Amino acid sequence: MIRAFIFKEWLKLRWAFLGLSLLGFSFLLFTGHGLYREFAAGPAVPIWQNLVERQVMFFSGLKYFGVLAGLVTALVQWLPDTPNRGLRLQLHLPFPQMQGVGILVLCGALTVIVVCGLMIAALLLITQYFFPWPVVRSVGLTVFPWMLAGLPVYAMAGAALLDISLLRRVIYGIIGWQMASLYLAGCGYAGFEGVLGLYGLMALLMLFAPFISAERFKRGTL
Repeated sequence: MIRAFIFKEWLKLRWAFLGLSLLGFSFLLFTGHGLYREFAAGPAVPIWQNLVERQVMFFSGLKYFGVLAGLVTALVQWLPDTPNRGLRLQLHLPFPQMQGVGILVLCGALTVIVVCGLMIAALLLITQYFFPWPVVRSVGLTVFPWMLAGLPVYAMAGAALLDISLLRRVIYGIIGWQMASLYLAGCGYAGFEGVLGLYGLMALLMLFAPFISAERFKRGTL
């Protein structure tokens, strides 16, 4: 039964994973090509000035990728079940309800984590080709909370799609938007270095939101 659950989710999420990966890698390819042209065109001093003194982030286009990944994953995973209440049948299968929801949430969260992790790894690979380790480290610490924002967005979007109350859907949406703003609010390089552990814990705790909505979804209570 568990394998069937996981396979069903993979069938739903594979195209979202592929599409997000292609989008992210396309941007990174463009970014790497731009850096190569800048370094090949002349001295590196202006590039270093922009990086160190002006805090210009050559990877700023990735800032909202985590939010996009979380939102797209939630829509692809949960939206097909909600119009005809298909999930209610699934929650009444001879299988522990919370375990089933846990598998669904785990599959969605892993999709967000893996695709965002791939973007971080590829970005750091490009960065280390052009810059020394201190810059690579700063870039990683800067982009990590941006990608981490995908988890609360995924959790709140999923909870909103599952809930049967319009008011709670709006509340979940507001919470997701505020949490995303919190993760994206840093200015400069490595602005969240001291609180990354706390931010990671908050992102994981937000994943419990779909469990609450799934319980109400099953019972049909407001």
